[in-house]
Amino acid sequence: MKREEKINPKAIKLFILEDRPVILEGIRQWILSEPDYKIIHSTGSWEEMNLVIQEHQKGILISTVRCLRPIFNEVMKIKCIRVICLCDEGLGINPGNVFDSNICGIMNQTADRHEFLHGLHNVTEGRFYISTKISQEDNTSLLSSNNFVESDVILSRREKEVLSLISLGFSDKEIGELLHLSKRTVDGYRNNLLIKFGARNSAHLMRFAIVHNLLLPDEMLKSSLQV
Repeated sequence: MKREEKINPKAIKLFILEDRPVILEGIRQWILSEPDYKIIHSTGSWEEMNLVIQEHQKGILISTVRCLRPIFNEVMKIKCIRVICLCDEGLGINPGNVFDSNICGIMNQTADRHEFLHGLHNVTEGRFYISTKISQEDNTSLLSSNNFVESDVILSRREKEVLSLISLGFSDKEIGELLHLSKRTVDGYRNNLLIKFGARNSAHLMRFAIVHNLLLPDEMLKSSLQV
């Protein structure tokens, strides 16, 4: 008798929009090993996917720039769905152009399993995730043509360190340990950053930081942590 597969009833619903079989199967294989996620539907047709999403109402849509670009405005209307966008190798995306959209994660299409799942977990927990490589590149917009006014907010080196560690998913306690600060001090930095940017929460704060290129490069952040 075949043993029934145990499915987590609280598993996060995932939808995969991709018309290239190799990429689609690669994403599916990575997710199938994760018990906290359940793939509801995968297809290369937005018309088909839209019907499924409307039926389930809530979840995370994983797609590529190639598939999202033609139907960007339609996808952005479905606010109950969070979107993870995979960028083709060599093609970037300007985070500012998705600032007010429901895209919550941007990563390289060539990301390995570890980075992919790390980004997925961040989005699941309500944080905005972007691959470091993408955040450091000056890329041409591939999705929309929204324009944002440059920020005149000036941050100290310490504020940038805290901001960069927040973007990596560290808690206030963990950031305090890394920077040799008390949890209360880190919490103060976080609150001040929220006030400076007029951000509603940490996810909103991260979007401002990414739009205005305020996150420290990995090498610079590592240097700060070694001092």
